[in-house]
Amino acid sequence: MVKISKTKSETGSHKALHLLGKALKQRRKILRLTQGELAQMAGMSKNLVCQVENGKATVQACKLLDLLGVLGLHLVLENGNNRILIKDEFLKI
Repeated sequence: MVKISKTKSETGSHKALHLLGKALKQRRKILRLTQGELAQMAGMSKNLVCQVENGKATVQACKLLDLLGVLGLHLVLENGNNRILIKDEFLKI
């Protein structure tokens, strides 16, 4: 499980988006999908999939949720100090 908290050099939000993008990319590769295939399944451009995987901060939340759904992942909000938790079990088939 990856836990992300705020750091002085990088805001927690940007770091969280970067690691979330890496997790989505890893899941896409596990499912043996290209960025183009995932984009088509999620109804968006390949460029947007690339931006999400690279942690771009301006990606619309609804588009991010669409990608999570296509990849069989879900977003869980919890009260706590950490910005994001990525459970390893979601990155495996």
